[in-house]
Amino acid sequence: MGIAGPAGNTGPSGPTGPTGSQGLAGIPGITGTSGDNVSTLTGGTLGDVIGGDAAIELTSSTTSAAPLYMAPGNGADFVQGTLQVPTPGGIASNLQVQLWAPKFPGGPGTGNAYTFVVCVNSTCDPTTPGVSCTVTDPASTCTDDFATTGDEVTFNPGDAISIVAFNSAGDSSTVSVTWSLDYALGPL
Repeated sequence: MGIAGPAGNTGPSGPTGPTGSQGLAGIPGITGTSGDNVSTLTGGTLGDVIGGDAAIELTSSTTSAAPLYMAPGNGADFVQGTLQVPTPGGIASNLQVQLWAPKFPGGPGTGNAYTFVVCVNSTCDPTTPGVSCTVTDPASTCTDDFATTGDEVTFNPGDAISIVAFNSAGDSSTVSVTWSLDYALGPL
C-alpha cells in the first residue's frame, strides 16, 4: 500500500434525524420557605407638641371610664369609633409601648401606672385573654411579648383594630405615647 493522500473537503450535512422519546422526570426540588406575612403597625399620640396642643396625651384623668384610643398611623382620640382601622383578618401580637415626658423617655410617676390593651372592634377588656401591657413607675416601657406570654388577638376580615390606654394606678404624670405591634396577615 502506498502513502495516504491529503484529506478532502468536508461534505454537506445530512438531514436531521427523528426526535427522540421524552426522558425520565427529574427528582423534585426541596420546598422553599414561606414569605414573611408579618407587618409592624405603629402609632402614638403625636408627641408632646402636636399631641399636647391637640390634648391627646395621657393624663391622670385618662381613666378606664374615659380612656384614650389610638390606631395605626398616629391617630388618637377619646372616641374609639373615629379612628378604628378595619383589618383584612390576621393575628396581632408583640405589643411594645414607650412613654415620653417632654422630649425624653418618662414614666407615669411614683406609684403610678398606665395600661394599654389591643382592641378587636369595641372589645378592649384587660381582664380577658388578649394582648396588653402596663407601664408601672419607674419604667417608661412595657411589652407583651408572644415568645414569653403566648398572648395574641385574632381578627376576622373586617374587624377593626385600635389600642386603648388609661391611667390604671395613682395620679399619673402627663405623657406622650409611641407603640408598635406585629400583625400577621390571614388567612385564618
